[in-house]
Amino acid sequence: MNIAQWLYARARLTPDAPALFQGSTLVADYGQFVAQACALAQSLKRDHGIQPGDRIALYMPNRTELLVLMYAAWWAGAAVVPINYKLHAKEAAWIADNAQATLVFTDDGRSLGDVSLPPGCRELGVDTAAFASMLAGAQALMPPMALGLAHWPGCSIPPVPRVAPRASC
Repeated sequence: MNIAQWLYARARLTPDAPALFQGSTLVADYGQFVAQACALAQSLKRDHGIQPGDRIALYMPNRTELLVLMYAAWWAGAAVVPINYKLHAKEAAWIADNAQATLVFTDDGRSLGDVSLPPGCRELGVDTAAFASMLAGAQALMPPMALGLAHWPGCSIPPVPRVAPRASC
């Protein structure tokens, strides 16, 4: 099961219901929320090469884009690595490196300053024109990727065997 399937199901049931608020201001209903998450997931896969099992770090204060990013990452089959925004940039970079993150999303794309990220990891900002174009680029609303343990490298937990239901007594 993919957590993003919950958002997808809710949006199909009540697309006009309020979903995201900034204070008391409605930012997106469930239809808009799911469209943004899907568009961002498509961009993550198409433009940034995100594959199932990749890790995406989030280093920013609480804001509605954080939720869109989380669901987009899950939608694409990636794992989310939340980083406490009150940590120093060097600590955040260490966490991204230790988690083997492919991308780190921050407010402006420059929050980590001169701190070097691990090879192959890039910082992207949500307050940028590039992020806005990622949200606007939805091609078609696709359901979230269904994930099994095979999508998570290093996971050695065997799948639970399916048991046939018992006959009624």
